[in-house]
Amino acid sequence: MTALILEHATEEAQLALDRIVARFPWMEGFGDFVLQESDGTSQIKLTALERGLNAMSYEARDLLRFKDDPNALSARLVDLYSALRDAALRTSVLDRLDNLDKPGITTFQAFKDRVLGDLLPTFCNDPSRGWGCGGFKEDWKKVAEIDAADFLSALDAGLIEHQGRGLYRAPRSHASEQFFWSGDRSISPRPVSLWAEPIITAAVLARLHFRWGWPKQLLGTQSRKWEFDVIAYRDFDSSHEYVACEVKKSVAELDRLIELMQSFAAEPKAEEALTSSIEINAFRKLKGLEARRAPIFWAVGPNGVNKVFQVSYTDEHVSTFKAAYHEALAYPGPV
Repeated sequence: MTALILEHATEEAQLALDRIVARFPWMEGFGDFVLQESDGTSQIKLTALERGLNAMSYEARDLLRFKDDPNALSARLVDLYSALRDAALRTSVLDRLDNLDKPGITTFQAFKDRVLGDLLPTFCNDPSRGWGCGGFKEDWKKVAEIDAADFLSALDAGLIEHQGRGLYRAPRSHASEQFFWSGDRSISPRPVSLWAEPIITAAVLARLHFRWGWPKQLLGTQSRKWEFDVIAYRDFDSSHEYVACEVKKSVAELDRLIELMQSFAAEPKAEEALTSSIEINAFRKLKGLEARRAPIFWAVGPNGVNKVFQVSYTDEHVSTFKAAYHEALAYPGPV
């Protein structure tokens, strides 16, 4: 039996977690879990999960990822508990839990509800814009369900937090993220659409934290010179980049980026010799790796498509750029 030690518990958070546990008992054969206060008082017991993935909230689907890893599951439950201590996040999670009993409610519906009910009006109606939401184009196909689910996980765990004006920031970010793209200002109402890359960027934060064990405080979006969309740091020195991640909104863009980076690594070139913005962009990624020597490069596209590379260096250049297993993304511990 595994005990999860929870500091600074609140009754409201405990009741909220009770409801989630009651709604999703644990998978048969997994074992029992007991949540405890730091004084050792037993609070909750988790037993076998009987429900399948269909009709589950993204919280339950996320927890199922760790069914074979009790340590990772323990850490995820503590994170979820911490999120539930925040009243606004608790309301959001429990509203989606209640919606499970309504026909047709899915993970993606929860994403739509969050966009339309919270994120979009916060962005469009901020006094600095005042556009209203009437120009929003509901092009939901831009975002895959897995990206939507991990995006919600990142928001609800506080991996990326609202800074005002509809802008969001992770602890080690060098710039804020916004999730909407605005069109021609001469048109009224102002055209607004979902911006897929920042949504996937937030999803990447959730994957690094929940799946690969990176502490929230070591994750950020936008590297120091804007070469990469997500960075995971070994410590609090911003020169110690460990995972450098680039996000692309399409698989074709992702494949082209990798092809060019591998080509430039094999045959170093001067930036002046490059002929297109796509080549220049890929070249600058390589220069970002060389400047701060991240050992892992992670290329991420839509719908969970991704490739991991181990990078090694000579004195001045990338010397090898080799495909790696996903386990290379795991947090290696502090320097």
